[in-house]
Amino acid sequence: MRAIVAALVLVSIFAVSLLAQTDSQAPGRMIDVGGWRMHINCTGTARAGQPTVILEAGSSDFSIDWAFVQPAVATFTRVCSYDRSGSGWSDLGPYPHTLKQIVFELHLLLEKAGESAPLVYVGHSYGGRIGRLYAATYPGDIRGIVFVDAGHEDSLVMLNGKLLREWESATGKPVPEPKATDPLRVEDLPANLRRQFEAAAAANANRPVGPPHNKLPPELQRARAWAISQVKWFASNNSPFEGDEILALKNARAATAYPLGDTPVVVLTRGIPVDPAGERGAEREEERHRLAADLAALSRNGKQINASAATGHHIHIDEPQLVIGAIRDVVRELVR
Repeated sequence: MRAIVAALVLVSIFAVSLLAQTDSQAPGRMIDVGGWRMHINCTGTARAGQPTVILEAGSSDFSIDWAFVQPAVATFTRVCSYDRSGSGWSDLGPYPHTLKQIVFELHLLLEKAGESAPLVYVGHSYGGRIGRLYAATYPGDIRGIVFVDAGHEDSLVMLNGKLLREWESATGKPVPEPKATDPLRVEDLPANLRRQFEAAAAANANRPVGPPHNKLPPELQRARAWAISQVKWFASNNSPFEGDEILALKNARAATAYPLGDTPVVVLTRGIPVDPAGERGAEREEERHRLAADLAALSRNGKQINASAATGHHIHIDEPQLVIGAIRDVVRELVR
């Protein structure tokens, strides 16, 4: 009971710090990374030899979605959540916003913010792909990984009304190298595309926050509602090279038995089935667990943990103690 009360107090303090909903009053720091600013919120202290934990949100999520995890992790090590370019409080960055670009920007952000390796990377959903590419691009920086119901390159997604492997949308076009300058501006968007984004943003402004984000404190729900009503957010989630980059991850996985070597890896998987009523429900469940096991097998030192039966895709909101425990275990393994 004391642990639960303490956790609620920490979340309450964290939420109060997020009451501001304008970029000039962001809860963390706004760091200029080359003509545009990115938001990073770091708390806690890394003791000698301890890693800093990086919290990477899913494709439609923000730094605030770690509100039930970050305060607890900050009690035993340094921990940073951040908003990718165009997301939350961060400005739009260069286009296209590829995985390569995101990895480059995160590395640059950490460098300019003075947050150095070693790192434990915690990636939810889409964030898992970012972590894998980061580890390959900057070998040695990431010493441990926690995948929170992270996507696999063979996962099925709905594309143009069809269930496909995302890599099947690859076009064969070379993925551009990351850019360090020339951020995109909303006013530079083609007029028709800008109108579409403005309409979608306006619709989101009047949409109530749904589950599981309605479990967040009211002030964080308001911050999230503000974040998804920004035109820049729609512009940032728009890379034409997604399939090609996922195919590259697939090919890299096939080329090496253990791409992550002996890095401690914990894979957390949801409890609620993806498609319980669908014709392929049982088949998809079997595949989901098989792909999660394959993520654990990226390292010789990987393991998979299943969340409780009532836990959905956002494990860090539905069952935050599971995520906190996995992070604590990885940190302990690295410093023992």
